[in-house]
Amino acid sequence: MKTYKYILFTFLSAGFFLSCEQTEIPVPDACIESNALLSDGMLEPKTTFNVGETVLFKACAPATQYVIWTGDDTNNFDLNHGGKGANSGISMDSDTYGYTYPKEGTFKVVFFATNTEDAGEKKQTMTTFDIVIIK
Repeated sequence: MKTYKYILFTFLSAGFFLSCEQTEIPVPDACIESNALLSDGMLEPKTTFNVGETVLFKACAPATQYVIWTGDDTNNFDLNHGGKGANSGISMDSDTYGYTYPKEGTFKVVFFATNTEDAGEKKQTMTTFDIVIIK
C-alpha cells in the first residue's frame, strides 16, 4: 500500500511541476493597413484620403493590444514622446479603428502592437507610415 501511495504522489508531483512550465510570449507583428470603405462594404487599401473621409485602420496580425497615433494635433506621437505636450495614442478596442481627419496635410501614423502575459511581461513592436489628406 505504501508503494502505491509513493507512486501516486510521484506522478501527482511531477504533473504539478510540469504544468508550471513557462511559455514564451510571441513578439507581435506591428502590421497595419489604411483602407477606405467602399459602397459594397469592401475595403480598398490606400494612403491618400479626402478631408472628412473615414480612414479605416486595420491591424493585419494578432496581438493583445493595439495603440495608434493618427499624427494630427491631438494624437501626435512625436509631440507626446518629445516632452512637448499631452498628446496620447488611441487604444484600439479591436483590430479595426475608424478615424476622420478634419484638415488636410500629411500625417505620420505610429502603430504599436503589444503582447502581454498575466505576470506583466510584454513584447512590443512599432511601425510608422504617412497618410495624406487632401481637399
